Amino acid sequence: MECWFWELCWYSTPLRQSKSKEMDNSTLSIELEIFTPYELVRWREKGKFNEIKLPEKKVWSKMKRSQWIESLLLGIVAPPLYVSEDYDGNLNIIDGVNRLHTIFEFLDNKLQLRGLPILQDINGVSYDNLPIYLKSKFQNAKVA
Repeated sequence: MECWFWELCWYSTPLRQSKSKEMDNSTLSIELEIFTPYELVRWREKGKFNEIKLPEKKVWSKMKRSQWIESLLLGIVAPPLYVSEDYDGNLNIIDGVNRLHTIFEFLDNKLQLRGLPILQDINGVSYDNLPIYLKSKFQNAKVA
């Protein structure tokens, strides 16, 4: 399966456990859907994401977060975000916490881009001050 930009893959469950504590995968389905960053923000505003706190040593540095945003602005294909849906319809992030939090942080203007090796002219810029053509590119990015 080829993936574009960001992918959001989730495990649609509920997973049932048998008396022997083994998981019944008969109800497991893995789906790939495509969203924009704004759709992810709407999910966050509706409380769809269960909060996941990373240990401080696992949180990306500001430079790494900036370079992640730069790669998205350049159209580099990124690994998917994996989430599982719980019984209440909320999403638990399995893989991609740093990537998702970086998207939110950038859109909330809490991240100024730093240490960009390619798009050097936007170092020091936050989302609101991004040139229009790059803002449009970011807004229309596909998260699958």
